[in-house]
Amino acid sequence: MTGRLVGIHLARFASSSPRIGGLFRGVSTAGSNSIFSKQLKSSPSEVPSSRYMNLPLISLTKSYSSAQTTNAVFAPPSSLGVQTEGASKGHCDAVSDVRLDDGGKQLIMSWEGGQSQTFPYVWLRDNCRCSKCFHPVALARLTMAHDLDVDVTVASADKSPEGDDVIIHWDDGHESQFPSDWLAAYRFVDSQRDQILNPKYKLWGADIDLQSFEFGELLEDDRALHDWLAELVIRGIAVVKNTPSEVGQLHRLGGRVAFLRSCNYGPTFQVKSKVDPSNAAYTSGPLALHTDLAYYIRQPGIQMLHCIEQAECTGGENLFSDGFKVALDLKEVDPEAFRLLTTVQFEFFDVGTDHYGKFHQYSRHPTIELDELKEIASITISDHSRDPMLRVPPDQVQPVYRALSKYCKMLVEPQNLLKYKMEKGDITTFNNRRALHGRSAFQVTKASGRHLEGSYLEWDEVNSRLRVLAAELQSK
Repeated sequence: MTGRLVGIHLARFASSSPRIGGLFRGVSTAGSNSIFSKQLKSSPSEVPSSRYMNLPLISLTKSYSSAQTTNAVFAPPSSLGVQTEGASKGHCDAVSDVRLDDGGKQLIMSWEGGQSQTFPYVWLRDNCRCSKCFHPVALARLTMAHDLDVDVTVASADKSPEGDDVIIHWDDGHESQFPSDWLAAYRFVDSQRDQILNPKYKLWGADIDLQSFEFGELLEDDRALHDWLAELVIRGIAVVKNTPSEVGQLHRLGGRVAFLRSCNYGPTFQVKSKVDPSNAAYTSGPLALHTDLAYYIRQPGIQMLHCIEQAECTGGENLFSDGFKVALDLKEVDPEAFRLLTTVQFEFFDVGTDHYGKFHQYSRHPTIELDELKEIASITISDHSRDPMLRVPPDQVQPVYRALSKYCKMLVEPQNLLKYKMEKGDITTFNNRRALHGRSAFQVTKASGRHLEGSYLEWDEVNSRLRVLAAELQSK
């Protein structure tokens, strides 16, 4: 338009619970036959780089705590590791030692195998999972932060006879019991990386092996739906094939996830090219690479473009470029340009009248946004909606433009630019905050036009659906 992958397991951690990937009690993982077992083919441009690499994904199942469980707890949204066949048991099977450090107000816990971890008293008390502190059905903390004694002290602490739990007696008479594998999952800065909130991306270029999914299967098969959403998390682009060539199919597909994200242009929007266009959106000229709705403070997470009619002519290819990959390339060849694009905010606007009446959207974003780990979180580029406002000293204007121009030129270099001409019935789906999209010029005739219907999904709903699907599929 011109204007997480891993399911979460909520577990009881009762003594009969299965192990987490062979290492932790309470969560089971899938191996090579998991719902993530569909292997994604790599190509030379799909470059591994720290977070941005393809690693085996782990599916954690889900089972909710019952009302009778006195220690209702749940595992964090992380991959906690996979035990390969023949591997020895992990060090978190049992507690070997529990010691109190009253001076540091912390408990020091050791597992069989030599690993140890300190747990501050205040954190343990805040996360007590007894029925007085944590609702076992609502899975919600019942205590309040303003009532918490930050200097709380412990009278005694010990492991259970089997070594499966740590039992704490507080000075005020309260008692808490924590499963050892639950404590092993919550190890502060040493906790396992969250694969939904901080996924390991797989980068791509022009030679990407673009994955496709059947529309009918996505509507009926939960495994296919899960794999499609996982692909959008990992590589940020996929094609849905053989969709009925009529308006309204995005509502059907979006309904399988949760609901469509609406915008000024409605829950869906129509992009039509005509011989005598009455609007710039209906032209057949080229569209520069961009991300949609840059003028929104919260830009859409996933875009879907359904090809209802394709012009029978040369040109009209959809263009895509992996903004994350190219941003990392820029960081390598020109660190100063990368720094400028991560710190200077451009401003964007859109004014008009459409589905919901008059609107005036305005926002600002850096071109390359970093997260709390200083890793790339999103890309925002939109030439057609970029405002003249640039809040930098005048002597910085040219360096900022030079950095933006360099990045945009790298995005369209042949090795980075994917060209894909949609066929009738295709839905191109992609991460709107990562995969920049555009279009090459084409010609239309009175007998042949081009009609796309577009819409959006949000990552919150996609990630939620992934977690639920992983749990349900794993339980079958």
